[in-house]
Amino acid sequence: MSQKTTLRLVRYRKILTIFYFLAIITAGLWPFEILNYLLGTTIKLHWLTDENGIETRPYTYLSTEGPTTQLSQSFKDSEEFSLEVYFMTLSKDQSGPARIVSYSLDPKKRNFTLGQDQGALIFRLRTTNTNDNGSIPSFRAENIIQSGEKQHIQFTYDGKTENLYLDGKLIKSFSGVSGNFANWASEHSVILGNELTGNRPWAGRLYLVALYNRVLNEKEITDNFNNVISNDHINSTGGREKRGLVGLYLFSEGKGDVVYDQSHANKAGNLYKTRLPKTEFSIGAFKKPGTGKLDYWDIIINILGFLPMSFIVYLNFSNKNHALNIYILSMIIGVVLSFSIEYLQQYSTSRCPTTTDIVLNFTGVLAGSVLLHFYRITRANNRSTFT
Repeated sequence: MSQKTTLRLVRYRKILTIFYFLAIITAGLWPFEILNYLLGTTIKLHWLTDENGIETRPYTYLSTEGPTTQLSQSFKDSEEFSLEVYFMTLSKDQSGPARIVSYSLDPKKRNFTLGQDQGALIFRLRTTNTNDNGSIPSFRAENIIQSGEKQHIQFTYDGKTENLYLDGKLIKSFSGVSGNFANWASEHSVILGNELTGNRPWAGRLYLVALYNRVLNEKEITDNFNNVISNDHINSTGGREKRGLVGLYLFSEGKGDVVYDQSHANKAGNLYKTRLPKTEFSIGAFKKPGTGKLDYWDIIINILGFLPMSFIVYLNFSNKNHALNIYILSMIIGVVLSFSIEYLQQYSTSRCPTTTDIVLNFTGVLAGSVLLHFYRITRANNRSTFT
């Protein structure tokens, strides 16, 4: 073999090796959210410059700090609820539901949540007659969300009926929920634009959020809508009736990392910019979200992705190492690479690091080593027969 041919083969091996490892890393870490996590200390709240409001971003969230005992107790005592939100979604292509306003601990435990699922508005309210997620049953109103348009919604619950008002008008009532708030948890946080876990981000703008521990009457609902239209909501308490107002966020600060509760009761508390937590490792069974069924494609991809590892190592080290060393080196590189990818996925809100991924990746390396072994035996036998 000429020196030129040898150099060409070495070059091809290097290109193939680089391409393979780049493909594995890209598949495992895309969309490289770790970069946003590392920059999290410099990410600030995105205040709107032409009006009072904020634009929510996926890598930081706003939440109250510490137990919200006074807030939860105020609803337990009153057994009534009203929520007012003036907002604009930036995309109808959001689901989960994406959290607009939430009083929760994680995606499965909440006191209440207002969210978006495509064009639908979702409201989950925990009572003594629902599950801890407030999802059985939950309130759903189709074709409400309009991308790029300011919308004013008010939601009320009197212990028997949930009512949704859009721009001051009643558009849907739901009597599927009953019960009181005796089971509301005080350790939950009020959060805007996400869950505390960071995996239910909502892209949109918020101009006003108000919480009441009573049911607003028709006149108050109309007045609140007129106030936001005339911009009176930017004044202290926004011209709202103080009775029952337990939390009010007007976003009039315009800068900084704190949104102050401007209600006189101040039971909800101030909201602070908080960095997303790391996602913890889990022992997953590769189940599709919401189905409980195995995700066979995920299993196959995790195995096939690491199957060529032994061949790549063999191409680069076959002239320098015994066959057994090739297999051992392949397994070491495979485990280290798999663990590194899963570890870095802890800093992603769209990926889920699992120990079972590492096991399946290692299985792929083992399968590749077996195929490589048979390939080498077949190749050796063919040479012997030819000779």
